Amino acid sequence: MNALHLAVPSLAAAALLAGCSSSGSATVETPSGAGSATTSATSSAPSSGEQPSSGTTSTTPSSEPSASSSSADAGSSTAAGGLGNGLLTPADLGTGYTGGPRPVTDGTPMPCTPSKPALGKQVPADEDAAAEFANKTEQLQLSESLKEYADEASAKRAFTAAVDGFSCSSGKLSDTTIRIVTKPAAAGTAADELKAWDFGDGKTVKGTIVAGRVGNRFVGLTFAVPATKDASAIDLSTIVNKALTRAKQS
Repeated sequence: MNALHLAVPSLAAAALLAGCSSSGSATVETPSGAGSATTSATSSAPSSGEQPSSGTTSTTPSSEPSASSSSADAGSSTAAGGLGNGLLTPADLGTGYTGGPRPVTDGTPMPCTPSKPALGKQVPADEDAAAEFANKTEQLQLSESLKEYADEASAKRAFTAAVDGFSCSSGKLSDTTIRIVTKPAAAGTAADELKAWDFGDGKTVKGTIVAGRVGNRFVGLTFAVPATKDASAIDLSTIVNKALTRAKQS
């Protein structure tokens, strides 16, 4: 999804959401105290140097992000209209953001549940929509997925599967090792359930992944910046709140 060529966040987004059609296998180091689902909201972006080194990666960034997704299947459905009306827009995000709806594909297994299929296969949605955005100034990439289910019980199962998929300390996505840390959260969003994690490969990229449920809808967000970027000034909480509010009201 990118001129920044951040393969790790692309894959993280694909695993949690519906995104790239990459099919890398995963090996996981299981931590003590895996995270559980909570009703909460993310507060801020990870600061520079937050993720420790966790191995080598062949991913090499260039200088800036782009909102295009090079790995989406040409035949996939797009998010225009319908459920897509519940996606973020550049106007929601503010100055400097470009992008919009993108094709939806199956995604990849999540790093902490590598033996299970992608989220979209574990709990198939009745309708899917997705979008990608970039902010050149902030060197930020943002992927969003919105899934609608027939009932809240199915959406709850999807949320639980997403939480399980990131409840470990590190795992691999397409041979790239990422570290995963449950993110401190603050209350005050439209979500019925919300969970967030910081991730990074210790060398090339870092970011935050958010999984939320609003009624019978699942919202997934992936924020990614270069590993050396000080992203503390990026207001992720506001973006998350807008995404959840849109999903609830559309």
